[in-house]
Amino acid sequence: MEIDTRFKTLEKTIELGHVNTNGRIEKIEQRLDKIETRNTNIEKIVIQIQKTLNSQLRNQEDPKEPKEKSVQKEEKSESIKRDNQGRIQLSDFQNTDNLTISEKFVKRAWPEAIFPRDIQDDAYASVKNKVVLKPEWRLVVANVEIFDKLLLIQNALQMALIPYHMWAKRVAMDMGGDFHGVRVWSSGRNLTWIELLEAIFTTMQRLNVLHSPFTTFSLIIPNKNESPHAFAWRLREAFYKLSGIDRDSDSTRELLKELIMNHLPRIWTLTYQNIKSSNNYEIIEMAVQMASQVVKWSTEDAMPLTNTIEPPKNIIPHLESPSFPNSEENSFLGPLGK
Repeated sequence: MEIDTRFKTLEKTIELGHVNTNGRIEKIEQRLDKIETRNTNIEKIVIQIQKTLNSQLRNQEDPKEPKEKSVQKEEKSESIKRDNQGRIQLSDFQNTDNLTISEKFVKRAWPEAIFPRDIQDDAYASVKNKVVLKPEWRLVVANVEIFDKLLLIQNALQMALIPYHMWAKRVAMDMGGDFHGVRVWSSGRNLTWIELLEAIFTTMQRLNVLHSPFTTFSLIIPNKNESPHAFAWRLREAFYKLSGIDRDSDSTRELLKELIMNHLPRIWTLTYQNIKSSNNYEIIEMAVQMASQVVKWSTEDAMPLTNTIEPPKNIIPHLESPSFPNSEENSFLGPLGK
């Protein structure tokens, strides 16, 4: 009897367990149905949002006005300073008062660095775009060639429409040698382009190869067997590597005059009167222009100095024209015509 009672009790327990399990399964199925319904609604909402965005993009993109024209409009909207004669003032530079300490450090070390505010066409950039950085552009040895490589890299990234926020990561992966530590430090960090440049210039400063552009400009001297024109070109390149403030400063003006006076005396003799009323940009361009002419003096110096021109013979030309016939010529010349 006890065994039968236990079996009956066990059967009831199992039946109750099945009932409870079935109830739970039904509740789970109901919840799954609700989740599927919500997913369906979400998919409908996403599709509707995509249609709305596509329609907005189509409305913004006027077929009569291509994207390039929009970029041109943004470029034209920038204020360009001009002189009284309407010519563009190349001496105009950006104000650095609103830059942070790290941004000022980068700007002074390399004035050609592109900041986020300088990007005009980032809206047309895409992560799908590809850029080819030549192997010779890799940042390996910390020297003065780094700035030329950075300029080539920066131009390539901008022309390929690579998103600005990806510049640092793209460049860091190819770094090595002296900059291997910068590459390791940058991994796992979402660095900006300016922050990567700051790390590069900090490494150069630690290795004592980051010289101030003004110092490089002040120490420039002609190389052995270098022509005045070639030296003037190097002087101009060093001048344009200065920051905007340094290019317009009075100290740069005095230094520029001293360099021309000491190393290009002929050019100084020809231009010192015009230098008084010229700005620094006009002075350096004038020096290059005059140097190209001074180089030609060697051709003139090679010509003989003795006068070998024979005096012209006393030959009376034969004059004849519709208004001055030959018959009148003889009567006009008189005894000389005989």
